[in-house]
Amino acid sequence: MSLHSGALMVRANVIADIGSVFETFNYRPLRSEVVSGWNRAMAALAYPRPDAPREHVHKAVVWHSGWTVVLDPEMVMATEEAACTALARKAGAPVFTMLCEGTSGSYAFSLYDPELKRAYFVVDGEVHDDRGVPIPEEKDLRMEALFEDDVLLIMERHGVRYQSLETLDAFTIWTLDESHLAPAPSSEGTPVAKKPW
Repeated sequence: MSLHSGALMVRANVIADIGSVFETFNYRPLRSEVVSGWNRAMAALAYPRPDAPREHVHKAVVWHSGWTVVLDPEMVMATEEAACTALARKAGAPVFTMLCEGTSGSYAFSLYDPELKRAYFVVDGEVHDDRGVPIPEEKDLRMEALFEDDVLLIMERHGVRYQSLETLDAFTIWTLDESHLAPAPSSEGTPVAKKPW
C-alpha cells in the first residue's frame, strides 16, 4: 500500500510555540492531547472523526533527531510557501516539507532557509514544479522519476527517517479549526468540494 502523508519539519525546537506556528498557516488551534505510540497517533489523525466537526482537522507534533516534525495528513502545509518562509524566518532555521500521495502519484519536497531554496513536485510522472538549485540530498536520484522512496530518502538525508517516527512513544495531537477557510457555497447553494490533497 502506498503512503498518503505530508510532513513539515523545522530544524529547531518550536514546540513551545507550536500554536503560533499553526496560526501562521491560518489554522485556529483549539486544544492538544498527548497520545502514546504510532497507531494511536494515526487513529487520532483520521478524518473525518465521528467525535469532531468536519471543520476540525488534526496534526501530530513530535521532536525527533533535532527537528520539530508536524505530520500533516491533509498535505496542505507543504504547499503554503509564504507561511513556510515566515516560519523559517521566525525560527531562524531551515524548514523542510514533503508529501507522498501514492493514489495520484503525487510526490514533492521543498526546502526554505528562510526563502524557498528548492521545490520539486511530480504528479503521475510529470514534473509540475522544479525551482531552485538541486540540493546535496538529491544526489544520485533520478529526479524526473521522483517516487515515494526518493522523497523519504531526501527526508532521511536531512536527518529524519520517516520509519523511525513509527517507533516513538509520544505524539502531541493538535485539534485545529479551519471553518474560516471553508470554500464559499456555489450559486446552487451546494458547498464547493475542497480539493483532495
